Amino acid sequence: LPHQEEAEAVTAMEKPPPELFTQCLKFLIAPVAVGLHAGTVSGEQQRWRTSLSTLAAFGHSCVSHRDVLTKVGLWQHVLTIMLWPPGDGARKCLQNSLCGPGHPGIWTRRLRIDCLRLSAGDVELLAACCPNVEALELVCFGPEGTFGSFCWIDMWCKTLRSLAVHFWYDDCLGPPPGGDLLSHVGRGCKVLHELRLSGIDSEGLNTGICRALAASSSFAWHSLKCLRAEGSCAVTAAQCPWLIRRGVSCESRAIVDRTR
Repeated sequence: LPHQEEAEAVTAMEKPPPELFTQCLKFLIAPVAVGLHAGTVSGEQQRWRTSLSTLAAFGHSCVSHRDVLTKVGLWQHVLTIMLWPPGDGARKCLQNSLCGPGHPGIWTRRLRIDCLRLSAGDVELLAACCPNVEALELVCFGPEGTFGSFCWIDMWCKTLRSLAVHFWYDDCLGPPPGGDLLSHVGRGCKVLHELRLSGIDSEGLNTGICRALAASSSFAWHSLKCLRAEGSCAVTAAQCPWLIRRGVSCESRAIVDRTR
C-alpha cells in the first residue's frame, strides 16, 4: 500500500494541473499576440492559428479544462485580435467555445475576416458572439461579399471605429458590391472614425463608393475623420468635396490593379 501511494504521488507530479498548463500556454502564445499587434504577417497568422487550434481543443476536451481557460484569462489574452476563419482544425472547437459558457468572444476588439474562406453562418456567428469589435478588416471582399449578410453592421454600429476593406474581383461574377456595402455602413455605423479602401480598380466601383459616401442621411460619415483609398481607380479628394468641407482627411493612392 505505501508503494501504491508513492506511485500515485509520482503520477500526480508528472501530470501538471490545468492551471499550470494554461499558464504555460499563455506564455507561449503571448509573442504571437504581440506580433499581430505589431503588424500581421503570414508567419504570425499561422502561428496564431496553430496555437488557437491547441487552445480550442484543450477547452473542448472536458468541462474542467473549459472552465480553467476562463479562470486564468487565456481567452481574453488570445482573442483580443481574431483571424477568421481560424483554420480547419480549430473552426468547430472555436465555434463551440464562442457560443459556450464565459462567452470568450466578448474580448475580441480587432477582427480580420478572409471573405473568400467564409462559410455560411460564419458572419452571423461572429456578430452574435463578438459584440465589442472596434476594428474590422475585410480581406478579399468579392462579388459574394459576406454571403449577403450585413447583420454585423447592426451588431457593431455603436462600437466599430475602424473599417478596412480590400476589394476582390471575379472574372465571371464581376466586381464587388462596394457601393451597397458602404451604403449599409453609412446608415448603420455611428462612431466610425477611419475608413480604408483598397483594390478600387473599376470605374463602376468608384462611382458606387462616391454615391454611398455622398448620402446625406449617413450618420457614420458625420463622425468620419480619415478616408484612405487605393487602386487604379481610387476615390480622390476632388470627388468628395463634402468630406473635405467637414474636415475629413482624404488620402488617395493610385496603384496598379493587383486584385485579380
